[in-house]
Amino acid sequence: MNIRTLCDTLQPLFDLSTEVMETNFHYQCLLAERIQKAGKPLEQMTLAEVRQLVDAATADYQAATNPREKQ
Repeated sequence: MNIRTLCDTLQPLFDLSTEVMETNFHYQCLLAERIQKAGKPLEQMTLAEVRQLVDAATADYQAATNPREKQ
């Protein structure tokens, strides 16, 4: 595998790391709880599994912090 392919393969991991590190403590705790409840050690999860947990935690966090106005 050449360096370009390796970097392209790892890019989603770098993006995910940056995305999570730029969040606040409350979001990170929510994500950590989701990871713990997944029933699989983080080291054994695929990038896709972690991405799903991040996406779900993000959606739930946004719903909790930005409630829709009642009509």
